[in-house]
Amino acid sequence: MRIGISTSACYGKAETEQAARIISRLNADCMEVFFQCHFEHHRAFGQILKEMAGEMDVRSMHVMSSRDEPGLFSKSPRQRQAALDTLNGALDAGQAAGARYYVVHGQAFPKGLPASSPDYDLLCECVAPLLRSARERNMWIAWENVWWSSFRTPDFAGEMAKRMPEIRFTLDIKQAAKTKYGWRMFLEAMGGRLVNVHVCDERDGGKLCLPGKGNFDFGELAGALRQIGYEGAVILEPYPELFDTPSQLVQAVSYLKMKFE
Repeated sequence: MRIGISTSACYGKAETEQAARIISRLNADCMEVFFQCHFEHHRAFGQILKEMAGEMDVRSMHVMSSRDEPGLFSKSPRQRQAALDTLNGALDAGQAAGARYYVVHGQAFPKGLPASSPDYDLLCECVAPLLRSARERNMWIAWENVWWSSFRTPDFAGEMAKRMPEIRFTLDIKQAAKTKYGWRMFLEAMGGRLVNVHVCDERDGGKLCLPGKGNFDFGELAGALRQIGYEGAVILEPYPELFDTPSQLVQAVSYLKMKFE
């Protein structure tokens, strides 16, 4: 398995291309790019990112999902198309940077999670154009479990996979911890369609921290991933307030390499 860092770690501390340059100089194997604004959603910016990343592999990308993706699920065809146009620009940038996976969050529920199950057929109808756009660029959609979105229960993975065999998944352990299910159930549901993993650590009381500073059992996660034959990336995705200097990210990556390699 390869250990990477998301540029979102530098959100508010450095612009996206600057974050790519910073991460390229650390001891990670790859990076995930977080596109912060629409200014970055075009192919020329992706080429800048590729240059800034240097020899480091830009493996995956995601956007500010709570802002850009909800329109895909609108009742208005015009809103759906506008959202797709915006995300196509991001996919162009991601492709130019070399990304192979677009991490999708899906619907957002700011007014509270619905009690009913998702309308999977409608979800597929809404996401199908985005999936086609990704595949046209030789990229995959990797739908991430997020507690406030469509993929908030493990059974989402199986239901979507039945309807959209090309769908892939991202496992986020900190998001799984906010549910009653936990990461093991999400991992089991994703199975061989898992292509990306997001990690952080957690202290008692649910306070997030860099890997190696908390109580999460990364050895258990590594064993579970090996058991299903996972050989992809494990991306460190810490919030910016969890570290002060890049050297702390170096230590966290070294710790993860010890656990996963």
